[in-house]
Amino acid sequence: MDAPAGQGAQPKQVVAGDNLVAPQAVLKWYEIAEARIDASTIVLARETAAEFAAGRQDEVGFAILHRCGEHFHFLLLCTWRGTNELWETVQFIDEGMASFAPFDAPNAHRGTFCIWEMTAVSHETAAWRKFLLSPRSEADLEAYLRSRYTGEA
Repeated sequence: MDAPAGQGAQPKQVVAGDNLVAPQAVLKWYEIAEARIDASTIVLARETAAEFAAGRQDEVGFAILHRCGEHFHFLLLCTWRGTNELWETVQFIDEGMASFAPFDAPNAHRGTFCIWEMTAVSHETAAWRKFLLSPRSEADLEAYLRSRYTGEA
């Protein structure tokens, strides 16, 4: 079976940013794009992610701001739960929108992470296995939070 035909994809870069720290949660920060993301979009995304993190209770995870085209951005908010589960909330913003909004998918079978996001997700999975499949001491958590990926998506 051949891979489905698609539009030509441009290489993208993953850039790690400063962690978002809320009283009961910490999210590592990633930006993915083929060109710089507008600063105002980054600020709005970080505010949205901070509100999300403020509602968490003793959770750690990561956020991905992914520029998909000229004006469309996904904001993927992911937290680790239990001993092995990755939970995700998806938000988006497009041209003319004042804020990020929940991304509703009409079908039960829907996309999760695109190929560009998988590099960051793969790194996060390996970091979880290395540092948090452990007694989860404070040192283990700090090592996880310092472990970030920056490079080609």
